[in-house]
Amino acid sequence: MKDFAITEHYSMYNLTVSEDYPHLVLPNRNFLCRNPYLVSRLTLTTDRILEPIYSYYQKKVIVTSAFRYLLLNSSVGGSKYSQHPKAEAIDFTVENENMLDVFNYIEYNLLGLEWNQLIYYPKMNIIHISMPTKTNNMRTKIKI
Repeated sequence: MKDFAITEHYSMYNLTVSEDYPHLVLPNRNFLCRNPYLVSRLTLTTDRILEPIYSYYQKKVIVTSAFRYLLLNSSVGGSKYSQHPKAEAIDFTVENENMLDVFNYIEYNLLGLEWNQLIYYPKMNIIHISMPTKTNNMRTKIKI
């Protein structure tokens, strides 16, 4: 399967990764590519969330999880309400940055950034951020 651009700085391969379940990466990518609606949602999510963060830091934003089809989502212990299978959530880290500082920067400075959940996981040193939806556009921020 050939990789393709989702946005200026991110490709389909970047957004369909799984370090813990590499055997599910190809089925995950196949599922995404067969569904143009999910590709468009992933494009929107990446454009509205990752690109502004990349633009500010001008550093590599490493995606640890973005789109996950249902089998991958359940395998990683994702919630049945997870927005990852809808291509509306991204987990990431910014290369050589304190992720708590990144979390605080997003919360207090990127006011135009659309998000529904903003969660910092210090043990994994990642941030989870998800898009608002028609049914849930409340801003929820959590530091775990």
